[in-house]
Amino acid sequence: MSLTVCLTGLVILLAGAVGLVRTDVHDHQAYGLASVGLFVQVVACVLAHLMTVAALDTSTGTYAAYMWWKGGGGDGTRRRLRSIGRLFSGTRRTAPASA
Repeated sequence: MSLTVCLTGLVILLAGAVGLVRTDVHDHQAYGLASVGLFVQVVACVLAHLMTVAALDTSTGTYAAYMWWKGGGGDGTRRRLRSIGRLFSGTRRTAPASA
């Protein structure tokens, strides 16, 4: 089971690396693929009880997700979050000062 998950993560990582080398994908897309692949690797490492490698993959995957977000990969997500945030209005929760 963990070997299948591990190979799946490696295939996703390899797809991002090959696409980056062949210039088929942009940098932020390669970072996105790397973060997904690394988080799949984390699952495989946890199933195999390799906690040190899982921690390393988690930190690397978090960095790749950050680079994806800052590189423009999260633009649609940011736009949706802003539109949802505009729906909420502030309400006063304290008593008026004149009371």
